[in-house]
Amino acid sequence: MTNGLQNVDGLILNMEGGNLTIENCIFDNVVTEGNGGAFYLINDPAKTRQATFKILHSSFSNMNASTFGGVIYLENFNLTIENSSFGNYKCPFKL
Repeated sequence: MTNGLQNVDGLILNMEGGNLTIENCIFDNVVTEGNGGAFYLINDPAKTRQATFKILHSSFSNMNASTFGGVIYLENFNLTIENSSFGNYKCPFKL
């Protein structure tokens, strides 16, 4: 994904849990007007006991979220990142 603008949370939105894998992807110059520049992921443990999110061999640069999570906004997920790069991301609020 290059030069994307999303007017809500995250370019990729998941509010149901489960398993998600991003592999061999390039995300560049993405802006969201909410949480999570590229990903907004929320898992309700009452519905899905274990949710996983894997980022493998991917690149993220020039990402911008207007609130929390310059690249990723994540709640109740197990996160694995392998052989991936993150550069030049912004968000005004930090946890």
